[in-house]
Amino acid sequence: MHAGLGALASCLSGPRRRAGPIDQPHQVVTLVAWIPLPAGLTRLPITSTDVTVEPLAPAPDDKDWMCVLDTACRDCGFDGAAITTADVAPQVRDTATAFAIVLQRPGARDRPQPDVWSVLEYGCHDLWRAFDERVCLILSQVDPLFPNWDQDATARAERYWTQEPVVVTAELAAAAETVARTFEGVDVDNWSRPGRRSNGSVFTVDSLARCLLHELVHHLHDVGA
Repeated sequence: MHAGLGALASCLSGPRRRAGPIDQPHQVVTLVAWIPLPAGLTRLPITSTDVTVEPLAPAPDDKDWMCVLDTACRDCGFDGAAITTADVAPQVRDTATAFAIVLQRPGARDRPQPDVWSVLEYGCHDLWRAFDERVCLILSQVDPLFPNWDQDATARAERYWTQEPVVVTAELAAAAETVARTFEGVDVDNWSRPGRRSNGSVFTVDSLARCLLHELVHHLHDVGA
């Protein structure tokens, strides 16, 4: 998948950007672009169905989602405290299967609202690969510092809204299998190995696994899966 987080941005590099849950996943909303106008005039929106038009960036979500490691998420129902190390790999694979199903929807690239990601854009949001890189870093180094990931810049650079669902489906399946196998290979003593974000927040292989699962489950909730 086009390597690019989401609901649990605190596990990666910064606050996630999204506008809220998707209530009507099949509703088609045209993308909104902004045209430059002479000084002193109000900027007016124009609509376009052309995928070459860059859509609006979702609004920032500054909520601290780390609470889902100990209590159930009130939005998607994910209960991080109930997850064991043996649950991780099978559930990672299950989420990839669920995404493959929703990416087959006829309106997968349509945004339900101008500032809310489409199913396709959620599918391009390569959490599987991003978390695999962090887990591998922890397993290969002592208390490593995670590189920052600007998710919005990645979405723009990779032009998520222009990708082909069939290609994205294949790429996320491969990425999910890779990180699932990484988790399957973690020795008992290594689940507590630490790594750090640039802001000093400390994560272990175990907490990263639960962060990833919440991200994926929450995204599926967002797209009405």
